[in-house]
Amino acid sequence: MKPIQKMMIEILNNEVRPAMGCTEPVSVVLAAAKARAILGVETVEIIDVKVSPNFYKNGLSVGIPQTDQVGLDMASAIGAAGGDAELGLEILSSVDEEVVEKAKAYLNQGLITVSIANTDEKVLVDVTVKASGREAQAVIRGHHDAFVYLREDQKVLLEVEKSEGVKEDPYEAFFDLDIKDLIQGIEGINTEELLFLKDGIAMNLEVAKAGMEKSLGMGVGYAVKRQIEDGVMDNNLAHKAMMLTAAASDARMSGITKPVMSSNGSGNNGLTAILPIAAYTQMKPLDDNKLVHALAISHLLNCYMKNFIGRLSAICSCAVSAATGSGAAITWLEGGTYKEINDTVQNMIGNLSGLICDGAKDSCALKLATAANTGVQMSNMARYGVVVPARNGIVSDKVEESIRNLGWVASEGMATTDRVILNVMKNMADKSIEGQNI
Repeated sequence: MKPIQKMMIEILNNEVRPAMGCTEPVSVVLAAAKARAILGVETVEIIDVKVSPNFYKNGLSVGIPQTDQVGLDMASAIGAAGGDAELGLEILSSVDEEVVEKAKAYLNQGLITVSIANTDEKVLVDVTVKASGREAQAVIRGHHDAFVYLREDQKVLLEVEKSEGVKEDPYEAFFDLDIKDLIQGIEGINTEELLFLKDGIAMNLEVAKAGMEKSLGMGVGYAVKRQIEDGVMDNNLAHKAMMLTAAASDARMSGITKPVMSSNGSGNNGLTAILPIAAYTQMKPLDDNKLVHALAISHLLNCYMKNFIGRLSAICSCAVSAATGSGAAITWLEGGTYKEINDTVQNMIGNLSGLICDGAKDSCALKLATAANTGVQMSNMARYGVVVPARNGIVSDKVEESIRNLGWVASEGMATTDRVILNVMKNMADKSIEGQNI
């Protein structure tokens, strides 16, 4: 096996992982639980939480599994009240009704303070809990479950120094690949090395099933299912991908107590990267070899593109990277050429690059429906010879440059957009609170 293929397998193992609940509030639960565990107390007196602007945006309106609540205040309270931090992003599976009631009591007593940290970091959670004159601090940075600082009173238990200047990326060789080389590298990996990716199909289909059995969240997937049954929509691959992906998002954003397989730190990315391929297998059954290589293409292309647009961004990564991954994988499954795979990516960038991220919430199901549907359609277009011409907007003659252009727009061009989106959301949240207090 070539070194670049070993790197690909390592990336997949690190980035394709189960998560219960939206990963931003779950990360807050995890940090608060870690700080409480460091103190070794049953009851805390003060919980002070600081999060990055993107974390605040993504956690403001999303449902918390095991509860009927939304938002980061409840997430902070749950972590301070209970939960096993050793479970990582599956910590909510250890939360029971007793913990939820205790968390609600913390909220009612006004013990929780959640604020936005003054930082350019995309992924940052800083939690301090206090009890009986003692305090503990837990900080997550970079990845949703990556602790970089732990403190008990004045004793530092863990400190991962933040690199100064340009940080060497251990996966730089992967992100320097051309898309064709990326696909060829995946094709050369033995099937046995990728079989673990099948778990994501079963896990995410289980969540989609819940969203199709009854209307959860906005009920987008359930409505698509009914339209297919009534003959309003054709039962084709694009609509099946749309139905499954939206239904799973409906269930997940409503706070269902089932894990999903995430991709690159995002559960909704995982739904969008996996479920269109699950839809394909339902219409055209695949052997393990084809299935797991298609999943690897989807996940790794999502990871590749998010390296440039950011793990959290003003752009909806479900649309511009995860759906691009699944769309490209479908082109590959259909026997498309490397050029047609590139053209699928170009079409997605030319189509959905303007779709904003305004936080995790019920209406994400609409965006995931659009993303999954469009990924299939842009694959079809590419295989029928339709591709965005070079130098049309941000689309270059080389797909790799188009991806970098998209990253430039996301990281620099939309920095102000991201701040304005957050301010709008905060303004509406403040008005809602004022209305409740009248």
